[in-house]
Amino acid sequence: MFDFPNTPSNGQTGTGTNGASYIYDGVKWKASPSASVSRSLVRLQAQWVNTSTVTDDTVWWWDMPYAGTINTLKYFTGNGSFTVTWQINGVTVTGLSGVVVSSATPATATATALNTFPAGANVSVVITGTTGSPTDALLSLAVTWS
Repeated sequence: MFDFPNTPSNGQTGTGTNGASYIYDGVKWKASPSASVSRSLVRLQAQWVNTSTVTDDTVWWWDMPYAGTINTLKYFTGNGSFTVTWQINGVTVTGLSGVVVSSATPATATATALNTFPAGANVSVVITGTTGSPTDALLSLAVTWS
């Protein structure tokens, strides 16, 4: 966020809290040509809402735009249960293998190794062992871009 001045002058610059630079062109504020937006922490999420049922399957995030590191997984389900294993280009992320999602209370698992990836990598979650028709589920993967 950037608190834009009410009466800026042409060419005036400022930096937002996200690290992006802005310049006033005499009419409007716009991103500076050399703007650098912080992209340090993001979340990759998969959600099954209302009556959507989680099934044994693989969910893919293809072609990561940047290199990065998988840090933690937050997860829950409204009912039922299932098991998830996270992979990078088909290699299992240590600490995020065989995680049982079985509670409506959010829980967290931590990636401990084999959790970095290059730009262009494919991240996937393999879902197995679904029981009790799990619904209202969320998988939220915290990723730090390099």
